[in-house]
Amino acid sequence: MKQKPVIILGNGGHATAIGELLILNDYHVLGFTNPRNEDNVYQFKYLGNDDVIINYSPQEIYLVNAIGSASDLVLRTKKYIEFSEKDYNFLSLIHPSAKVSDFADLSVGVQIMAGAIVQPFSFVGENSIINTGTIVEHECHISNHCHVAPGAVLCGGVNVGCQTFIGANSTVKQNITIGNLNTIGANSFVNKNTLDGKNYYGIPVKEVRQ
Repeated sequence: MKQKPVIILGNGGHATAIGELLILNDYHVLGFTNPRNEDNVYQFKYLGNDDVIINYSPQEIYLVNAIGSASDLVLRTKKYIEFSEKDYNFLSLIHPSAKVSDFADLSVGVQIMAGAIVQPFSFVGENSIINTGTIVEHECHISNHCHVAPGAVLCGGVNVGCQTFIGANSTVKQNITIGNLNTIGANSFVNKNTLDGKNYYGIPVKEVRQ
């Protein structure tokens, strides 16, 4: 059993995958926070909303950010910054089935999910999710607070801006730069650089309005 216990932020779908990951990595889970008291598939204890976290000192616990849906990326970022500024530490987690190069660089709070691959000299920024079966090829740079959804492929040398979501089964051509605050729809092919704050979808991608 790892030394410091863990509190999970959130109880949605991503929290289900995170729960298994914590169990596989032998962490003791104190419980989870959520706006509502809902059943937890692992029977983790409901602690209350996020306000209860300050009842524990940053030296006592780790936090795990399990807010994970595309629509919640802003909230995920907000909670990470809020508690980091109060000196709480967010765990970085790697699924045992993931393959992360010894020459890759992972920041604090990164989550590498089942079957994901991160190749040499790639960088993954704080609080980012590399989801199930994702491939991050050599020399990619993924900025803070990103979510690369299941089955996405980032070819070599791709740069991804801050707080960007790349949808499931999308492919990004080598050496492409994706802007900050982008949403790339599922099953897309990104063959050109994208502008900050925009949404893209299609094969190849085109800008779309929300």
